[in-house]
Amino acid sequence: MQKIEEKRLTTMKYGVLATGTVVFLVLILVLSKINFWGFASSGFNVADLVGLPLSELKLNEWGDFLAGVGGTLALVWLIVSTRIQNDELVAQRKELESQNAELENQTRALLEVGQAMSAQKMAMDQQVAVLRDQSKILSRGLTNAEEDRAWHDIEQLLGAFREAVPIYDDFIYWEFEVGEKICFSYNPTQDDELGKLGDQIFLGRAAGGVRVPMEKLKSKLEEGAKIVRKCSGLSKLSRLLELIDHIDALTIKVPRHRKDLIDTCRLSLWRENIRIALKSYEKG
Repeated sequence: MQKIEEKRLTTMKYGVLATGTVVFLVLILVLSKINFWGFASSGFNVADLVGLPLSELKLNEWGDFLAGVGGTLALVWLIVSTRIQNDELVAQRKELESQNAELENQTRALLEVGQAMSAQKMAMDQQVAVLRDQSKILSRGLTNAEEDRAWHDIEQLLGAFREAVPIYDDFIYWEFEVGEKICFSYNPTQDDELGKLGDQIFLGRAAGGVRVPMEKLKSKLEEGAKIVRKCSGLSKLSRLLELIDHIDALTIKVPRHRKDLIDTCRLSLWRENIRIALKSYEKG
């Protein structure tokens, strides 16, 4: 910018010098016409020197003369202003080129920063994916461990439930006036096969077997038949219900295929059988 100012001042100096020269010449011509310096007495006339008989000029010719002088001055300052504008345009173009170069550098720097950030993001995404996988593995391991513990507990409870099921047993029974006796027990037709059955299959069959006498008991109670004797098995029935509740609470923690195994025990039917038996005690 300092160089531009210096060029501008130099150009304006030339313009002022040219203007001063033109004005000086015009003043000489005018002053010689009025003999301001005594040129006429010495026989020297500037107007005669330049071939301009000022004494003979008319008013319109004076106007043309001044217009020529003004046009000369206008041409001088047109050249001066054109030169100044040209210098300014050159300076602006250089400044724009410098700004463009700076913008290119900034853009390149931003691209490099963006690439670096993109690389960092990819690395972080990979780390997050690894951590997520590790979390899934750990969670799966914890879930499997919890499921295994729940299933182990269920197996223990099913074994205890099987041992509590009365087989060919009349410990819990009801006698009616007509001499009919109903027992809460499972009476299989092939007792030699009981030891070969798993807990789930045994309990499923036993639930159906106990269902038969409990349906009879329910029918008798609905008919209003009077019970003349019964064996109190409230503690054992309550124990069976308690085992069923524990098994149901643990069932929600095991996977679907193990829930299907538990369903073969027909615990809902067992619960209904026990409720029918307990209802007889409510009626006294």
